[in-house]
Amino acid sequence: MRGWRGAGQEGIVDIQGSGTGSARQRSELGLLTHDRLWGGGEMTALRRFERPVVVRVGRHSTERIVFDVNEAANILLRDLHRQTERRRVAMDACLQVLRGEAHPPAARRAFVAAALEPKILRSD
Repeated sequence: MRGWRGAGQEGIVDIQGSGTGSARQRSELGLLTHDRLWGGGEMTALRRFERPVVVRVGRHSTERIVFDVNEAANILLRDLHRQTERRRVAMDACLQVLRGEAHPPAARRAFVAAALEPKILRSD
């Protein structure tokens, strides 16, 4: 069965993901994003990073500019396959922002730290 897939100003999230991350994290990220993807523009502004983060996830891929928490969560779920502590902390930080329990700068810092480990960070 295919997972829900939605796109909007905030990026793309696929609940079924690539099998990385815990089932709870994949499910919660997907459901929270689904609830807010189609909401008002106010929530979009609350999850955007003040400054984008540039990453390059594959050896032959192009650079990706990450503007918000949803895009960061998508990269953490789909592209960072090693289960590291920094990745887990970044996923939790993204979840907290999506729940309204934290602010985007906390998720951005955690995402940058997680992107340093596999050397995918291009610009902070």
